[in-house]
Amino acid sequence: SGARLEYQEMGRGGVIYYHEKEAKLTFHYEFGAGDALVLIFVPTKQEWEAATGLDVGRRDEILHYLGQQVVRDKAAGHEYRIGGNILEIVKP
Repeated sequence: SGARLEYQEMGRGGVIYYHEKEAKLTFHYEFGAGDALVLIFVPTKQEWEAATGLDVGRRDEILHYLGQQVVRDKAAGHEYRIGGNILEIVKP
């Protein structure tokens, strides 16, 4: 898809930038506790089009890319799960 991520860490959290030809999206995150390593805040299905300018039909594709790539880049051996407005990076 030509997409890529860029990370900006700021203390207990930061920002993940998603870049692709059609869009540049910004996702804020915080480090979690317990089983959740990281909580990434994402627009809900209802908020998606207004927040991103992209069709809601692309939400799952982009969030799965985000989850897979964050695990690959920053959290090897972890898993991700998507629920509501949070994408969690969790212990397996």
